[in-house]
Amino acid sequence: MNSDQRLKNQVLSALLLDQRLEDTAIDVVLREGVVSLRGTVGSVAQLSAALEDALAIDGVRNVNNELHVSLKPLHGIPQDTIVRQRVIRNLLRKATLVIRGYDVEVLEGAVTIRGITRSYGIKTEAVEVAARTEGVIQVNNFIVVVPSDYALDIAIAERIIETWGPDPDIPLHSIDIEVNGGIVRLAGVVSTDLVYRKAQQSISGMLGLRAMVNNLVVQTIDEE
Repeated sequence: MNSDQRLKNQVLSALLLDQRLEDTAIDVVLREGVVSLRGTVGSVAQLSAALEDALAIDGVRNVNNELHVSLKPLHGIPQDTIVRQRVIRNLLRKATLVIRGYDVEVLEGAVTIRGITRSYGIKTEAVEVAARTEGVIQVNNFIVVVPSDYALDIAIAERIIETWGPDPDIPLHSIDIEVNGGIVRLAGVVSTDLVYRKAQQSISGMLGLRAMVNNLVVQTIDEE
């Protein structure tokens, strides 16, 4: 038995023994120590569990995710309504997740969280909590970080949320926003120069803005 076949068997065993992965259909392809996971899982949490199991096998160099999330209908009640209720409940259960004016929207299993918080740690934790919620297939994080209670910073953050929220051209899930002392910092990846300029121009004239630091990076699909 060659090393790839041995690793494949170990990955398959790990997936089969993981109780988190019940009712899933996952195939494993292995080549030169690189694992490709293919098939269907029922949630983002199951997808994460499968990747975690594969990466934990000694000798696995990398894991390519080719899994698809397919949700099961829940008792005839609108799926998105149930998922939204679950996400909100899970966020409220975490006392450390202090998010000002938060709002949760769900469309076909894709969750968008909006609001204002004090740190990137809280922002990241909110995404993790939402992603582990049953029925969630994607999380778009539009939480703006405002480290202080400075009223003007909060007002700027609220204006950004109002301006960008309805705009389909601005990828909320891939841009980090921080407002501190009237200075807005943008970081993340956008797909075109047009989106880069649009994000910058939509903020540049906001009342109360002292300066803007735009660290967005333009990366086309062909460059990934």
